[in-house]
Amino acid sequence: MIMSDEAIPQKKKRGRPRIDNPKYKRPEDRIKRDSKEFAEMSAERIKRTKPWLKTTGPKTAEGKAKVSQNTLGTGRTAKHSLYLTQLVNQISISTAAILKEEREKYEAELSATSGPSDPASSPSSDD
Repeated sequence: MIMSDEAIPQKKKRGRPRIDNPKYKRPEDRIKRDSKEFAEMSAERIKRTKPWLKTTGPKTAEGKAKVSQNTLGTGRTAKHSLYLTQLVNQISISTAAILKEEREKYEAELSATSGPSDPASSPSSDD
């Protein structure tokens, strides 16, 4: 049985439409991105579509806690960065405590060796 060309289903073309075809371009794509007009159009589109109402994410406390750990692999809050930050904080605290102890010792020695520092009781060298 031979089928005619009309009976053979045609494949649909896949892929994105051609960029140079103005039919498929959004108005934002025809405007320079650093222009004031582009910013106004984008703001209007965002207000119209309200993407914040369609966002999905964790709803439970358990899910939120799990998602909050997502950035610990890389970036500013990576585990190694957190470890180094904690280490620096511990060293700073330890150093401050040591300096405080040394200052107290120095002040105690200074007050023990010099005695009372009352200028009225000390002899003057003007005589």
